[in-house]
Amino acid sequence: MRVLACCSGWLGLIGFKTLAKIKGIRIVAVLVDSRSGEIIKLAGQLGIPAFKGNPRINAASWKLPAFDVLMSVNYLFVLPPVIFKKARKLALNIHDSLLPKYMGRTPVTWVIINDEVETGITVHEIVEACDCGPVVYQEKMLIENTDTGGTLIKKMSRRYPVVLRKVFLMFVQGDLKRTAQDLNKRTYCCQRTPQEGLIDWRWSSRKVFNWVRAQTRPYPGAFFLNNGRKYFLWRVTEIFDEKIYKNKTVGIPFLRGDLTYVRCGQCAVRLDDFEPVGF
Repeated sequence: MRVLACCSGWLGLIGFKTLAKIKGIRIVAVLVDSRSGEIIKLAGQLGIPAFKGNPRINAASWKLPAFDVLMSVNYLFVLPPVIFKKARKLALNIHDSLLPKYMGRTPVTWVIINDEVETGITVHEIVEACDCGPVVYQEKMLIENTDTGGTLIKKMSRRYPVVLRKVFLMFVQGDLKRTAQDLNKRTYCCQRTPQEGLIDWRWSSRKVFNWVRAQTRPYPGAFFLNNGRKYFLWRVTEIFDEKIYKNKTVGIPFLRGDLTYVRCGQCAVRLDDFEPVGF
């Protein structure tokens, strides 16, 4: 089976390595962004042509080999029809949410921000409308209260090889079923930038807790401003004992012993790990 791989970043590298090891698959080329050096390096070692850059700009000049299946794993760019419609049999994408919920970018961050208790991995056919194609495989994953954006993506990374092998086995055996998404139930999320991590202390302590854990290391981090200085906040604990924050002003950090707290719009949080910018 001739496969065109479309991969970016750490998850894309995991997917690329997995595809290269599946018996019966021959990766004829990989589409990759120029920053994904490990993928480019591995492609060179395996003798696989690597096509770098945005396909919506460069596709006309690319001379891609014929392929049966296209597999997109964390690919940075939106694939144009001129590429995915060349797949003789199937074009698939792996997405980090339970579609049709959380279509779009950075769903792992948004499910935590929105206090979801479960998410998952979806493999779907690629169509012109992003993330809207029929589902061929889906599995659920619990979101623990201790999960961060980083731990959740690690959980998913451990499932990627299993999922990819399952999907290709089902395809080879003729057991791959397509289930149309109920697009009336779709929700969207957008890509986040570091500048959007500002905390609003008028939120509830639960929302602040989720906001921080969703964006903590290895991501850029949530932050707050105090007396003209910017602080990154990496970990907090929710505080429900009103005795601790009674008569305190919302949004103004205060000490109780050696510990720092902030009263929120509802309840409070303890600042367990924070640091000023530039120090």
